[in-house]
Amino acid sequence: MTRIKGQIIYLAYLVVSIIIIFALIELTVRLAFPQIKLSGTSQNLIVDSLYGNTPGIAVNEEGTSNGTIKYTNKYNAWKYSTKLSTKRKIRLILGDSVTMGIGIDNDSTFIGILMNKVDSLNFINLSLIGYSSEDYYQVLKYFRNIHKDINLSSVTVFWTLNDLYSNYPGNISPEINTNSFTYSLIDFLRKHSKTYHLIKSLFFDRAQDYFLYDSKFYNHNYSLLNESVKKLNMVSDICDSLNISFQLFLLPYEFQIRNFNVSAIFTPQNKLKSQLKNNIENIRIIDCRDAFIKYSNSSRELYLYGDGIHLSKRGHKVMASFLRKQNF
Repeated sequence: MTRIKGQIIYLAYLVVSIIIIFALIELTVRLAFPQIKLSGTSQNLIVDSLYGNTPGIAVNEEGTSNGTIKYTNKYNAWKYSTKLSTKRKIRLILGDSVTMGIGIDNDSTFIGILMNKVDSLNFINLSLIGYSSEDYYQVLKYFRNIHKDINLSSVTVFWTLNDLYSNYPGNISPEINTNSFTYSLIDFLRKHSKTYHLIKSLFFDRAQDYFLYDSKFYNHNYSLLNESVKKLNMVSDICDSLNISFQLFLLPYEFQIRNFNVSAIFTPQNKLKSQLKNNIENIRIIDCRDAFIKYSNSSRELYLYGDGIHLSKRGHKVMASFLRKQNF
């Protein structure tokens, strides 16, 4: 009995020691790498099925996204310091988590920067995590009926490569199966451990993984590209019916900027541009790659730590500057 008791005490000390060691490592990483963002967005910021089957942004809420405080306004959109004036013409912004600006406070996103610095510009940014071409169509279709007091002058889509789909369409995706125990463990670490994010960035090139996975769906062997073009065409039709302009900005992945001089690295965007020009008459397409060309040797600084898709605070500044030059 004494021996068993001693083993239990030893095991307890061992467990406590391991917990303390991991806690000290985590604390050290948090102090040394404040730029690492923990994953996760407050659920109170999101309303399920706001636009048909598509979720949307909640009204007048406060929450966090990747550890950063986010605010919403009464128009189911992101709130900025400059008050929205419905007396002015408003540009409707559609995009996914990149344009939403996960991990970045609203005023420091490229839409927030422009909203706060240029008096003549008013934006309603409806961008949200997980949005795709199907969602852009649904949001625009329902939004114009929900908020009839809004005087829209244009609709702009900020397109990232994964906007072809809402859920990973292939069996071999960059993500682990959501029904597995491993996924639950990794999801916990994403939300609570900066050490996990540090180790992942040191030993894995996730930016490359996501690019290689998403880019293959721009191949003619997959139907997702054609389906997305059809949805964007439907967005264009709504814009035509409202007599407002429609434009689309193509956002690059970090892996593409890092390999800017590789001849075929921008093939996905080129294929989408070609398809859009052949199928949609009244659309302005702007490729944003040139905004990042001089940062090819420091591309990681323009994206969140260990992230090949979402822009950092500096990346948002670069985009804001580029948009101004495009007379956005």
